[in-house]
Amino acid sequence: MVTLPDISTIVSWIEAHGKTVDLLKWFVLLLVAWLAGAFSFVRSKLRTPSATIEEATSRCLVEEFAEFQGHKNAVRATFLVEVGLLNPTSERVVVRHFSLAVQRRRVWRTWKPELVALSLPSRPRHQTGSGSKVLKNWFSNFDDGLQNLTLLGTVEPKELPSGFLLFVCFSVGGWAPRISGEHIKVKAKVHLTTGEIYSASG
Repeated sequence: MVTLPDISTIVSWIEAHGKTVDLLKWFVLLLVAWLAGAFSFVRSKLRTPSATIEEATSRCLVEEFAEFQGHKNAVRATFLVEVGLLNPTSERVVVRHFSLAVQRRRVWRTWKPELVALSLPSRPRHQTGSGSKVLKNWFSNFDDGLQNLTLLGTVEPKELPSGFLLFVCFSVGGWAPRISGEHIKVKAKVHLTTGEIYSASG
């Protein structure tokens, strides 16, 4: 049988040490406030923008040449990648430009050099039965009256805009893309005007 402590003894001690009890109360309140602030700080740091790659809609065309403009065993790879930027913050962010790193056949410096996005020749489209759906793209604009489908780089709070980008890689030897099955691993990077860089692999 458990013997409970004498409550009257505890009450007497509290009454005899009022200042100590008040100090303990303030200490507990400060500790709780500090922990709440620390958690808020960590939560705000975790809520930063992040890049995304839509693998289901992204495509790559690989062309191999025994010889091309004097180069032996040349490879030209064209990447049409759908990249998004999630902005969970309460502030607007602005995209400066995009880049794409392609996994190469080399043993070292596998991801260099990086590719810079090019202007699309036309808006990307997706075949849907007998028709086609025009998709969004970043920066490239066209005189087709569909300016709302061009993402200009401004990402409002709590938004996730996603659009297509075009990258072209011409390489030889170990600099050629590494093909695994029917896939090439890439890293898309989103460069903001404030200097931050966010990346996503796919």
